[in-house]
Order: sequence, then C-alpha cells, then structure tokens
Amino acid sequence: MSDHAPHHHDHHDDDGPRPLLIAVASQNARTVTPHAGRTRRFLLFTADADGTVAEAGRYELPKAMTLHGWPRSRPHPLFCVDVVVVGSAGENFRRKLAEVGVRVVVSADLAVRDAAARAVADTAAAR
Repeated sequence: MSDHAPHHHDHHDDDGPRPLLIAVASQNARTVTPHAGRTRRFLLFTADADGTVAEAGRYELPKAMTLHGWPRSRPHPLFCVDVVVVGSAGENFRRKLAEVGVRVVVSADLAVRDAAARAVADTAAAR
C-alpha cells in the first residue's frame, strides 16, 4: 500500500460532512481497469459536498492483497473507502464490499478522473 494514501475512516471532522473517498481501479493510471477482484492499483480521489473531485493518492497493493481471495474478516485498504469504481465486478466482489459498507460503481472504458466524477454524481443521486 502506498504510504501517501489517506486513512479516511479514521478521520472525523466536526465542521461538516466529510468528503467521499473514491478508489478507482486503474493498472495504467489513465483508464478504469476491468477484473476488479484481481486489480492491485487504485487511484484515490476525494469529492467534497459540492462535487469537486481531487486526486488524493493511490493504493499499490501487493499481489497477496487482491480482493479475489481476501477474506472479509481481515482489514483491507479498500474496506476504508466509500466507493470503488471498476470496469467490471462479479457478484462475490460486490457482496464482499457491500458487507463492509463500500459502494461499487461499474464504469467501463472511462478515463480515471471522469469515472470518479461519475461515481460522485451516481452516489449523490442514490442518497
């Protein structure tokens, strides 16, 4: 895991709603990656209450930490974000993240920042 990634759920801000933390699966740091359960690179974005999206870091996970075989009972960096954006997601991936309160958004063939912005809009509409 990258050491410049935020620890989002550890931060509590009494001055208002905290920004959303979005992890976008992207092996190449440009486009959204399919095969969510095996992805090891995620770009992190925050979105504040007015929908402004800003890059916030990245996760570079070791191969052993892909979600494909990771048990829900053990902590994982992706369990600490609000939304995970992927190119495709199977039922097990969706269920695993839903059980820890993380929303999965599928956005195929999109630039990473566009996918993060769309996830913010979709999340706001779902509230």
